[in-house]
Amino acid sequence: LLSGSQGCQAIADTGTSLINGYTGFVKAIHKTIGAKYSSMVGAYVVPCSKVSALPSLTFTVSGRPLTLLGSHYTFKYISPKKVTYCVSSLTGDDSAQDEFENIIWILGDVFLRRWYSVYDLGTSAVGFAKSISYNT
Repeated sequence: LLSGSQGCQAIADTGTSLINGYTGFVKAIHKTIGAKYSSMVGAYVVPCSKVSALPSLTFTVSGRPLTLLGSHYTFKYISPKKVTYCVSSLTGDDSAQDEFENIIWILGDVFLRRWYSVYDLGTSAVGFAKSISYNT
């Protein structure tokens, strides 16, 4: 979807539900996928009929592409009035930077459902493997 966000940092966080990134990037992604803000939902939504046609979203970590399909980074929400919305799992935060103004992405449960993570504290490394539920 977007290119040029090289040098960003990423945190795999099981305590975060969604994917959080710098507001400017997230807005650009929402514009690219045709998401519109819904005050009813309080988030960006896309027509559910278009989810299967959404572009993939790839995070490159240590040179390895980790891709999410449109169905991975959206979820269905049914309102109290029984209206179904497909909600973007991407949220923007202007403070998603470190002290050197490097962009930080927080890869929460939405990402970690599709990419298993292994943490090696001895080498301060994180490894990723595609989940068996990747295609669901």
